[in-house]
Amino acid sequence: MLEVQNDDGTTRSVTTNDEKAKMLANSFFIEKPESDAEGDAGREYLEAMKAAIPFDVKRICDHMKRLSPYKAPGVILDRSRTAVEGASYESRRELNEAVGIPKMTYAADVWYIPPEKGQGGKKKVGSVDALERMARVQRIAAIVITGALGLTAGDMLDAHASIEPMEVQLLTIHRPTHARQAYRKHDQKFANPSPIQTMARRYDTDPTKTEKITLKARAPDHHPTFGIRIAQDRETSIADEKEDNTPIRIYTDGSGINKKTGAAALLYRGEATEPTHTMHYYLGKKSHHSTYEAEWVGAILGVWILVSKAGIRQEVGTKKISVYTDNQSMKSGRPGPGQYLQDEFFKLANMLSNNGPNRQKFTMRWISAHSDVAQNEKVDEEAKKAARGETSFIMSLPPLLQPGLPRSIFSLKEEVKKEAKKRWAEIWAGSKRSEGFENIDTEFPFKGYRKHTKELTRAQNSMLVQLRTGHIPLNMYLHIRKKTDTSTCQKCNSGKPETLEHFLHVCPAYRAHRAVMDKVHGRDKRNMVKIMGNYKHIRALVRYANRMGRFTLSRNGAETDRKGAERAKKREEEERRAEEKEVNERGR
Repeated sequence: MLEVQNDDGTTRSVTTNDEKAKMLANSFFIEKPESDAEGDAGREYLEAMKAAIPFDVKRICDHMKRLSPYKAPGVILDRSRTAVEGASYESRRELNEAVGIPKMTYAADVWYIPPEKGQGGKKKVGSVDALERMARVQRIAAIVITGALGLTAGDMLDAHASIEPMEVQLLTIHRPTHARQAYRKHDQKFANPSPIQTMARRYDTDPTKTEKITLKARAPDHHPTFGIRIAQDRETSIADEKEDNTPIRIYTDGSGINKKTGAAALLYRGEATEPTHTMHYYLGKKSHHSTYEAEWVGAILGVWILVSKAGIRQEVGTKKISVYTDNQSMKSGRPGPGQYLQDEFFKLANMLSNNGPNRQKFTMRWISAHSDVAQNEKVDEEAKKAARGETSFIMSLPPLLQPGLPRSIFSLKEEVKKEAKKRWAEIWAGSKRSEGFENIDTEFPFKGYRKHTKELTRAQNSMLVQLRTGHIPLNMYLHIRKKTDTSTCQKCNSGKPETLEHFLHVCPAYRAHRAVMDKVHGRDKRNMVKIMGNYKHIRALVRYANRMGRFTLSRNGAETDRKGAERAKKREEEERRAEEKEVNERGR
C-alpha cells in the first residue's frame, strides 16, 4: 500500500500496481513536452555526410585483422553462407585468421595442455580430445577457403589454405604466454600440474629476464626538450646533412651481423673528419635482441655523451647540436616492444632541460641508411664492431645498459614463429603426401601458389586445388569411393582408367583443347613443377579443365570462351589507347 498526498493536502491510499507506477512516475519524472510537428515542417536540414573512405571487402578484412579477438565480429565460417561463397581465396583466409582461429583458441593459454607421452607411457596425455575436435573444425574452414573436396587430406588442406596445423597454432599461443607468467622452479614436480605449471616445465623462458611493456605513455601534449626533423625522402635527408653546419654533430646507429646485434655513437666537432668521442654497446644474440632495439640504444648512447661529458654538457643549450639516426619511430609514444628504451631516451634528454637558454637542446635528424655520407658510414662500421662484441667501459655506460638488457618481446615472438614454421615443415616432411607432391610443387608452404591464387576467381581456385591434390571427381577417383560403377574413361572408350594423368595428357577426346594448353605451356608442358610456378601456365591449365565440361560445377566451354574473348577485347582496347597516348605525347 502507498500513501499519496492530494493537491488539497488530504491523503489517500493506493493499492494496485498500476496506480503505484503512475504515482511514482508523476513524482520522479517531468511531463513529456508537446511536439510541434507543424513548426518543423518547413525546416531545411543538411544533407547526410558521405563516407570519406569507400568500404570494400579488402578494407573490412584489413580492419578485422587489426581487431583484438574479443572485439572481432561474430562471424563463423560456414559452407552454406552465401557471403563466404562469394569471397575470394585471400578474403576467406583472412576472415578465418581474424575470426575463426581467435574464437577457437580463446583462453587456450589457460586450459590447453600440449599432448605428450608420459614417462614409460604409450598414449599421449593432455588436451588430446580438444585438439582433435579443433583440428576437425579447422579442416572445415580449410575446405571453405580452398574449395577442395571433402575427402582431401588434412595436411594438404592446411598447406593450400596457408593455415598452420592446429597443433602448431596452439603451441604458438601457448609459449609466449609463459613469458608473461610468474612460475616456480623447473625442478619442482607436481602430481597434477596446472597448464601454467606445465608451461614452466616445457619452456625455458625466464619472465624476470624478459622485457616488460609498461602501460604508461607520453602525453599527447608532451613537449620534448629536443626538436625532430624527418626529411621527406632519402635524397632530401642527404642534402640536409651536407648543409648542416652545426658545431657538434652526433651520429648513431644499430646493426646486426653474424646473428648478433650492437650499437654505436660518434661525436664530431666542426669540420673534423675523425670523431672526438666514440661509444659502443654489445646487446647480445639477434635471437634475443632486434635491430630496432639496437637503433634506440644507439640514440641513448648519443644523448648519454651530451649528459655524461662535462665539457660537452656545458655547451648544451648554448650551441646548436644535431643527432643523426636512421630510426623514424622517435615520434611514437605508444606502448610497445622497446618502450623502456624510448622512456630511457626521453629521461636522459629531460636531464638537459636546465642547460643553456635554448629551449631545444638538440635536434634529432633522420638520415637514410647507407647514404654514402662519410660519418654515417663510419658509425655503421662501429656498430658492426659492437655487434661482434666490442663494448665501452661498463662504468662509462648509461645506468640502464650496465647490467645488460632484458630479452626482447619482439625477438621472442619471432623465435616462436620460426619454431612454428619449423615444426610445420617437420609435420609436412613426415606426411605420406609430401614425397609424391614433389612432382607438383617443391616449395613449402606453397607461397607461389598463394601468390597466384590472388588473381583467380573462387571457381578457378577450387579447380586448381583439385588438380594439385588429385582429389578430383574423375571416374577412377569416384570408383575407389564407390560413387560410380566404372573406373574407365567414358569419353575415349579406350578402356583405360580415367586418372588425372589420363585426363590431362593422354585422352584423345581432348586432343584439340590439349593442343591449345600445350601451346601456352611451351617447353614446360608435362612439367607440373614449372606449370605451377607460372601464372599464365596455371590459367591455361584451369581453362583446359573447365572447357571440357567434364565437371558439373565448372563453367561450360562456351561461357569460358565468351569470357575469354571479352577479356582479350578489353586488353586490346587498353593497348590501343596506350599506343595512341604515346603517339600524341611524341607529337607534342
